[in-house]
Amino acid sequence: MARTPHGSRPRPRARRRPHTFRGRMIRIMAVSVATALVPLGFLVAADVGAYRAADDTARTVTAVQDIQALIHELQKERGLTVGLLGGDSRFRDQLAGQRAQTDTAEATLNRQIDQGLLGGEEVRAATTKLAALAATRTNVDRGGIDRAGALDYYTGAIAALNTLDFGTDSTTDPVLRRGLLALESLGEAKEFTGRERAVLSGVFAARRIRQTDYLLLLDDLAGKKAALARFARNATPTEQAALAAAEASPAAEQARADQAVAVDSAGQTLTGQVDPVSWFGTMTTYINSLRQVQLGIGSDIDVRAAALRGSARDQLIVMGLLALAAVGLELWLAVSALRSVVGPLALLSLDAQELAARRLPEAVERLRTADRDGTDCGSAASVVPVTVPARSGAEIVALADALRMVQGSALALAVGQAALRRNTADSILNLARRHQNLVRRQIAVVTALEDGETDEDRLARLFEVDHLATRMRRNAESLLVLVGEAAPRRWAEPLSVLDLIRAAMSEVEDYPRVALRRVDEARVSGAVVPEVAHLLAELLENGLQFSPPGCEVEISGQHSADGYLITITDHGIGMTAEASAAANAKLRGREQFDVAPTRFLGHYVVGRLAERLGARVGLTASPAGGTIARIELPASILGEADAVATPASAAEPPRGALVTSAAALAPEAARVFADQASRSRPGMAAAARSASTVVHTGSGLPTRMPYAGDRPNRAARPPEQAAVLLAAFAAFAAGHHRGTLATSTSPHSAAKEEP
Repeated sequence: MARTPHGSRPRPRARRRPHTFRGRMIRIMAVSVATALVPLGFLVAADVGAYRAADDTARTVTAVQDIQALIHELQKERGLTVGLLGGDSRFRDQLAGQRAQTDTAEATLNRQIDQGLLGGEEVRAATTKLAALAATRTNVDRGGIDRAGALDYYTGAIAALNTLDFGTDSTTDPVLRRGLLALESLGEAKEFTGRERAVLSGVFAARRIRQTDYLLLLDDLAGKKAALARFARNATPTEQAALAAAEASPAAEQARADQAVAVDSAGQTLTGQVDPVSWFGTMTTYINSLRQVQLGIGSDIDVRAAALRGSARDQLIVMGLLALAAVGLELWLAVSALRSVVGPLALLSLDAQELAARRLPEAVERLRTADRDGTDCGSAASVVPVTVPARSGAEIVALADALRMVQGSALALAVGQAALRRNTADSILNLARRHQNLVRRQIAVVTALEDGETDEDRLARLFEVDHLATRMRRNAESLLVLVGEAAPRRWAEPLSVLDLIRAAMSEVEDYPRVALRRVDEARVSGAVVPEVAHLLAELLENGLQFSPPGCEVEISGQHSADGYLITITDHGIGMTAEASAAANAKLRGREQFDVAPTRFLGHYVVGRLAERLGARVGLTASPAGGTIARIELPASILGEADAVATPASAAEPPRGALVTSAAALAPEAARVFADQASRSRPGMAAAARSASTVVHTGSGLPTRMPYAGDRPNRAARPPEQAAVLLAAFAAFAAGHHRGTLATSTSPHSAAKEEP
């Protein structure tokens, strides 16, 4: 074990919580649900991805259409601007209206960006070149820019918009992918056609084609051809047919014828005359037809994306419902299992707990009562059996049957124990009565010997034997109390508490060490005098046994609100709080006398007697060290009290007044045994017999006197002389006893038993 720092304690290990069946079922259910949800989750995630892809494609087409609308207007404005800069002023009237349409398309695109257009930030960055559109228009109107500069500006602005990447390569649907590629290819072909319109508008307006214009024209024609070839590879037959119809239109034929004039000039003066305005109108009609094909492709893509989105949504709903159904099924199965197992098991557990906590203890208590009353134990052993809850499985039924078997075995064991206790109690009762009869006969024999004995030494020995027999009688009565029988001794007249205490002192071995303190006068009903005397004797014996030999055990009595309180205080080693609590439980009758250790028998005897009397007995720690026993006698067992309280000094007669009349003593108190003086001075006791008086010990108890008949070879003394000698010897004995108690010391202390 690892060592800890000085003054610290090792930290206790955390206790693991027990695993319940409910918790295990919940874990199994969680694993099952997770197992079912993982593949469903992948399927749902795939459907969600397809739905998002379809939605992104639809949004992409919308963004492309909006951008292409602005590009279309910029292309028209570019052609009119280059034609105007080529020298044909007729383009000015059309240019003003076209600029307005371009501004409207730009405003629409900006509004779409603000509303969350797909790739809005990239589109907004691409439109930054349009910030110089107003300045370019001003330069065009003032003639501050030539055809090449205007063509470059518009072409660069259109290229920035036309080259935006919306992630069309990530589209998983092949139809959508080919549609987007076809739309992109057609947009490139349309841009090359639009730039061709702008270049030739300037050429036809200037009536001369420059080398740079010729190269641009050839580049536009080559780019358009390549874009149309890509379109043919990706477009559907319907889309190809629509493009073929546009290419075969009169406007397209006329545009190709006018285009041939520029191509045949080969960078020189034009070989023929082409009206710039007519050229622009023809090309615009042709480009508009391309625009319609473009819009048709975008519409087809929208339809396809909407279909895919709807299909993905439906599949997502179906998969979600399947997932919910799977989870619901798992939950239903788990709850059904829990209800069929945990519910009946919990009810069975509660029934078993009630059986263990209430029904079986009640049955055992009925058996104890029947055992004490002597009735039949079979009828008292009936207990409501463990019931099988509804909807229980075979295992629960088997468990209930096992519990019923355990219940039957427990009842059989309890009945057997009750029979054993009854037999044991009968045996103890028989032995106690035999022992008591023998002790009674022994006391009678000893009394007869005492009455006929004249030798002082033998008489003192007979007194000791008589005292031991009295203690043996109390032990026999203790056995009777433990088995529930009443003591055979009876008392008819009420007895004062003081005489009752003295009677109890007469039944303990070291009674001279008992010191009487203040005892308030009260009388106890004669019917309970033997039980009260027996109870006090047991507590006095305990206090004397566990106190040092030279220390007194004090006893006092006083009236209380509920009756009469007697306290017995010893000055021993005391008791721990745990030992005191255990002893009080026995003294209050809260524990049964079954297999108690022999050193606890006195506590059980006191508890049984207190239960009979209705008294309360408790042990508490004394502030000066030792233990205080408190006996609270109820008012119901008290008789009429005398008006005068007995002070502490009354318990011990004053010097010179230790001789009282024997008739003034109670009969039981008159039978107490001799103290120190009677054993050391037997002649004094013999003299007291002849004087018909009783001498008290230092504790106030009357000393038993031997028979004072005629002694051979001794001179007879007159009664008056015997009384004088008796008083002198009694005073001497009392003083000697007090001096012994005052000067005695305790060299060692007896170890107190654990109660």
